[in-house]
Amino acid sequence: MEKTYFALAHGKYHDAGTFENVIYRPFPNRTLRACRDYDEPREPGDESAVTHWEALAYHDGVSLLRVWLETGRTHQIRVHFAHHGTPLLGDDYYGALPREEPGHFLHCGEVKFIHPVTGEEMKFETGLPARFVKLTKAFQYHDNR
Repeated sequence: MEKTYFALAHGKYHDAGTFENVIYRPFPNRTLRACRDYDEPREPGDESAVTHWEALAYHDGVSLLRVWLETGRTHQIRVHFAHHGTPLLGDDYYGALPREEPGHFLHCGEVKFIHPVTGEEMKFETGLPARFVKLTKAFQYHDNR
C-alpha cells in the first residue's frame, strides 16, 4: 500500500528531502514517540524510519508539504518533523503551539494498492480539507519542475 500525505509544518522548506532516524518510545506506557540518530546507541524496540517530503508552498512561517513513507511507524510524520524543529501546525502533542481549531494539519490525500482478488491497481484520491484550503490561500507555490 502506498499513501501520500499533505502536511502543514512550521518552518520554511525548499525543494525535497528525506528524514532518516530511529523512532522509539521514551516512555513505554505512553503513545508518545521520539527520534534518535542512526549513530546513537539503539535500545530494544527502536525502529528505523524513513520519511520523504517535497515542499509545495510557503507563507508566513509555514510550509505545505507532500509527504510519503518508506516505513510506517506510529506517528512517524509527526515525530520526524518535530525532531527536526518544525512540528506540524496544531500538533501540540509534538511541540507546536495549540490553535483555536483543534488537531494537527496532516491529511492522507492518496492511497494506492493492488486489489487482493482482481490484481487491479486501486487508487483513491481526495482534495485538501477545507481547513487546509482556508489556511493556504495566501501561500506562494514553488515551481518544483
